[in-house]
Amino acid sequence: MWTSIERVEKPDTFEQACAFANESGSAILGGGSYIASKKAKSVSVLVDINHLVNDEVKKDSGAISLGARVSLQQLVDMKDDKISEWAERSCFSKNIRNQRTLGGEIAEGRKDSFFYAAMYALNPILHVYTPKLQEVQLRDWSGEGILSKVVIDASLVSKVSEKSYQVLSSAAPFLLVFAFEDTQKWEFVVAGKINKLVVTSCLHQEEYRESIEKMANEVAESFFSDHHGSVDYKRNLTKISMQRLLKKS
Repeated sequence: MWTSIERVEKPDTFEQACAFANESGSAILGGGSYIASKKAKSVSVLVDINHLVNDEVKKDSGAISLGARVSLQQLVDMKDDKISEWAERSCFSKNIRNQRTLGGEIAEGRKDSFFYAAMYALNPILHVYTPKLQEVQLRDWSGEGILSKVVIDASLVSKVSEKSYQVLSSAAPFLLVFAFEDTQKWEFVVAGKINKLVVTSCLHQEEYRESIEKMANEVAESFFSDHHGSVDYKRNLTKISMQRLLKKS
């Protein structure tokens, strides 16, 4: 807790939680790792939703259903090759992974998060209360409302591959390129230290070298020069990543 906090609300329903969340100066409290690290002085009311959301992991009918209170460490412990790796690489501290929740990771939308970028590639169904329950795909979610569940199409997980670049293996990546292939096209999600996540694609029948050049140029508009490299360096790195991911597929 920090000095600007005046009260903590523990609503009985999602409808009440949404009403409190709409108050000026309020913030949703789940795992709390992000909000506690920021200690924003503008936040005066915390809306505790831990008792409203669950930490259940269910696998049935080709779907993976994850409650918003599922921690990143639970995802690591699932022993699912890809999902567990994405969760672990999003945060190398086990202590923080035990605190950080799936809901918080998605709601925060951290662009250099392995898990968030992977979810953006999979584009799962989110169950969101606004206050009525709505189902919306991740890429279409405005960020408004309270996330209660994430439903992933299990058949798509194995179709996602990625390339990442970071200074240290334990550091957040400055460039992340995820590739997803369906029956008609290749789709790429580019994340990392970037102004915004970029989704771009090309059809199977297109000449892939020309398509990659075009897609890399499109992505470069969201890059900025920093100590990791220039915009042109990152554009070329993106192009190389796309080429290798296409060959891998």
